[in-house]
Amino acid sequence: MQADARISPKVIALQRGLYDELQALERSALIANHGYASSDGSAFGQLRMIFHEFDRQNQESITAILRVLALVDHTLENTIKDCEKIFDLPSLESENIIFRDVTRPLLLRVAELCRQISSDELSGLEATMEAVEEEANGYRERLDAAREDMRTVLEQLEKLPEALWIVNKIEGPVHRMKLRNVEIESSIMEAVQNISHRQGLLRASLLDAIAQSSHDSDDTDLITSFLEGWENETSVLAEDLSEQLQMWNNQTEDTLHMIATEVEAILHNLIESPVTAFLEGENSLKCLAEYYTNVAVQAVVTGLENIFLCFGGEDALAKPLETIVRLLALVENDVDSICQDLQDCFRSDGTHQAASTEMMSCFEAAEPILDATEDFIEAKMNEIFFHLEDAVFFEELQTEACLYYKARELMMSEAFINLRYRRCNGAEEPSSQESLGNSQYIPV
Repeated sequence: MQADARISPKVIALQRGLYDELQALERSALIANHGYASSDGSAFGQLRMIFHEFDRQNQESITAILRVLALVDHTLENTIKDCEKIFDLPSLESENIIFRDVTRPLLLRVAELCRQISSDELSGLEATMEAVEEEANGYRERLDAAREDMRTVLEQLEKLPEALWIVNKIEGPVHRMKLRNVEIESSIMEAVQNISHRQGLLRASLLDAIAQSSHDSDDTDLITSFLEGWENETSVLAEDLSEQLQMWNNQTEDTLHMIATEVEAILHNLIESPVTAFLEGENSLKCLAEYYTNVAVQAVVTGLENIFLCFGGEDALAKPLETIVRLLALVENDVDSICQDLQDCFRSDGTHQAASTEMMSCFEAAEPILDATEDFIEAKMNEIFFHLEDAVFFEELQTEACLYYKARELMMSEAFINLRYRRCNGAEEPSSQESLGNSQYIPV
């Protein structure tokens, strides 16, 4: 080829138009090329690195192409020298998914132009330059779309929760449960202490009444045994209530951790799986961006958060607790009333002994009355315990129903995401039953 060979005016006109437009794209790339965090090994981190690599390789390629186009209207000798730089670009063999889709087609067209110039095929140069121009038009559209999709993906991923979100969702209910347990036990122990205080007063007054009468110590033993039995029943009840509450708290905490494990897996699928599929070439950047802007994705995140609301009823046992404390107070008042009557009877027994020879004495009647009262106390203690047991059982049922409903909503959102995702990637659509059945397998 002659060093002073000239190029036709039409080719030069095409060159100048291309040069101006690509130069504008190069400047906009410099402005848009913001910093990316280094990869942390996660799919999200790798995606950032892919975006960064694309920006760099795209910038290098456009700069190299501009060098070639800048010299096309000068001598072919200089153009050939810059063409050699095109062939030496590592990005020609780049495996970057975005670069291969967006920039490489234009780079290959310019490489073809360079090969034609090097082969001194000037007759076909005009057609090749037109092909470069046409490819450049497609490149501009692809680049704009890719940048928009990259921006969308990064923005949406930043909005999605991290693993710490799950930890916080567990710690909140667990902390509230522990506080609630302390409050409930404190209320119960306060009621038990009130009963214990009343028992002490009754013991003193009953024994004083017996001391003022003419009866022996056997009657004292009867009263002491009854009061100790009542005290024992109350203590056992307090222990049983505490144990029941602790079992429920432990079970709820275990359920929370189990659900958190499931939520973590769903979040992983929601956030990581589509990115992994993109990195492996199984879907496009366009579908990835559409996936993350899908309102159903946010619906899944909201659904995951709503699941933990099923455990937010820290006041669920407030009314049962009020009933328990009230029942304990009623038992205390009822037994106190019986003991007060016995006490008055004891004090009057000796005074009216002559007039009541045909009736058993108050002390003779006290034993069956106190035996029946013991049965009454035992029945009431069982009633109180079963009241808490029923309340806990109902709370478990309510939580289970809430979890089922929230899980079903979640599955429907996931199924919708799967359907949209498959459509975008041109995959065969599953049946509705398959879509629901595979809902946790979000997009991979």
